[in-house]
Amino acid sequence: MKKTIIVIYFLVSFVSGFCIDKESPKLVKDINTYKVSILGDSYSTFINSLTPNTNSYWYPRSQNDNDVKTVEQTWWYQFIQEKGFVLEYNNSYSGSTICNTGYSGGNSSASSFVTRMRNLGNPNLIIIFGGTNDSWANSPLGSYKYSDWTDDDLKSFRPAFAYMLSYLIKKYPNEKIINLVNTELKSEIADAQKLICKYYNVENIQLTNINKMAGHPSVSGMISIKNQLSNIISNIDDVSLLRKNVNVSRIDENKVKISINSDLSGNLELALYNMQGQLLQRAYNGTISNNSYELVAPKNNSYILRIFDANGSIVNIKL
Repeated sequence: MKKTIIVIYFLVSFVSGFCIDKESPKLVKDINTYKVSILGDSYSTFINSLTPNTNSYWYPRSQNDNDVKTVEQTWWYQFIQEKGFVLEYNNSYSGSTICNTGYSGGNSSASSFVTRMRNLGNPNLIIIFGGTNDSWANSPLGSYKYSDWTDDDLKSFRPAFAYMLSYLIKKYPNEKIINLVNTELKSEIADAQKLICKYYNVENIQLTNINKMAGHPSVSGMISIKNQLSNIISNIDDVSLLRKNVNVSRIDENKVKISINSDLSGNLELALYNMQGQLLQRAYNGTISNNSYELVAPKNNSYILRIFDANGSIVNIKL
């Protein structure tokens, strides 16, 4: 079985018992038009490579305190080129915090992630890489909060990070979102990202072994980031296999049918979650080959069907 660990979202409409996507007959977008947007800080900047181009950048350095000299040496450029993707927007801003409190306790709302998250274009993959400045600037941590955010909440890291993920998964329900976590952050910042990503079913990657110069990735550090990201979604090219072999249709008001063809044979697990990430039921765990499975999923509610293999989730389907 070809293994894949990318999480792919399908927005599925069920009409007259058949699986229909009203916007497009495709379940997954063609790999040749796969667009990537970056929401980041200085680690993801490079002169003349940002949207908008007025964003503050850190790379390249006139002080020669970092050996990254060309855009081709950045982690995101290497990743996109290696995968054959297209850059949609790189909305990264040097010195930016996720929340609206920056250095010396100042108002950073002009450049914060929760401000810039609204300008990412129309990507298929969103990569978030932040939290570093929140850690360095000693931004307030705040409480874990998953709804009803106030302006004061967005001045603190935890509620602002949750607000950002909630906004992005609602705006881009069919697209893949990945969160990268820098090394050497305060444990409270890194732990919060991990916990909040788990709550929203967003892929969270804790990076390791990043060589740095002047506190920022060097050439070898950029390669390390790219490699760790590439390893996580190394089988993204297999999306066409998923398109052909996974189908969901509604049986009646209370049940859906999942059909998986033999090209995805192997040990898989089917599980149903609510939109808050809570497990509702496991439908199957074992060898799948030309089988169909039924799940209780009342039509008036929203669910995430997850298909797992030994390496993690293969596909998420929004019902």
